[in-house]
Amino acid sequence: MLVDWIRPLLGRPGPFTSVHLDVSRAGGRHEREIAERWRPLRRILELSDTPAELLGMLDDAVAIPIRDDSIGGRLLVATDVDGILVDRPLVTSPPSSRVARGATPDLLPAAVYSDEAVDHVVVTVDRAGADLVRRGWGSSDVAWQACIDGERADITQPGHGGISESRAVRRTQDAWSRNAHSVASVVDRLVATDGPEIIVLTGDTRAVGLVGRALGSRARALVVEIPGGSRGATGAQDIFEARLRGSLESHRVRRRAAVVARLTEGLALGRGALTGLDAVVRASREGRVAELVLETTVQRTVGEGPLVWAGDDWAALSLTPDVLVAQGEPHLREMDAVIAVLRAAIGQDAGVSFVEPGTAPLVDGIGAILRWDVAEPQPRASTGRGRGRPWATAYV
Repeated sequence: MLVDWIRPLLGRPGPFTSVHLDVSRAGGRHEREIAERWRPLRRILELSDTPAELLGMLDDAVAIPIRDDSIGGRLLVATDVDGILVDRPLVTSPPSSRVARGATPDLLPAAVYSDEAVDHVVVTVDRAGADLVRRGWGSSDVAWQACIDGERADITQPGHGGISESRAVRRTQDAWSRNAHSVASVVDRLVATDGPEIIVLTGDTRAVGLVGRALGSRARALVVEIPGGSRGATGAQDIFEARLRGSLESHRVRRRAAVVARLTEGLALGRGALTGLDAVVRASREGRVAELVLETTVQRTVGEGPLVWAGDDWAALSLTPDVLVAQGEPHLREMDAVIAVLRAAIGQDAGVSFVEPGTAPLVDGIGAILRWDVAEPQPRASTGRGRGRPWATAYV
């Protein structure tokens, strides 16, 4: 989730240096291409009084090659005191590479990362256990990994015939079943505590079936079976990875369609959703946004669009300064409207979705699914978190 790694940064003192770099291949030598894209950005940071020590850290980071062809962009966030705090791959290439120095990190690429990430666990099984890897998108962004080892003594089918063979077969099948239940219990606990979006099952065909049947109903509903993975494989599994990327992209499409449908329904009913900059700013200030919805065109116009007034807290934003002055906000400044509403979305643990122009009935290219409407009593607590789509559980 976006808030897991970007929200804590908002409490740190600035200035922040943010780098959003295009790392896609243009056909030449990749390392030389990246160096040429970085050079003018570095010059901008030099002219913005970025410390030489930090520039050196960024030089070293940018020089590290990215071998994954599925990665199109890269986000780095740093402060003068702490150095590089965030170095994240992005599947989508930015419209143009850019850098920024300011009181807050560049939140737009962070929001893009959140929208394109699918929180999933790859469970590669065989008849002795499983390897678990939790990833935000692909192999370039591994969150953690674990290994489950079950019984090994009786997992090989015997082949010597007779009554003793029948007993040995039963022992073998019982061992397979116990190992599958051990894996399933770990996955069930993971789903209950962490709530990933997808559980990917791959590996030995017989073991995949056993684990799938042993899972609880909640985990089973998240399972996607993708053939081609192999436990303990040391080489590249290109076919499996390609299938995995396709499955994740299909999930993203369905997830975005669900957001558009929920937004459209709410706007049609006149409750649960709103659109337009003024309305979204007001709802953001009141902490009512469950899902911020932006047209993809904002990635090209950020810094060139309308400004809003903002204070130090994420909830301090308004189209006019008088609202914040009346609230006693001591430090006011003008901020790009998209960045301000993104900051507020992160502050209230909202999700962020990007939609293509024309696919949702948006005014000003911005809308929101709400936790509650003004006419309704405020819920005691929000039960949603970012990628978990809080609008599905916000009315409690």
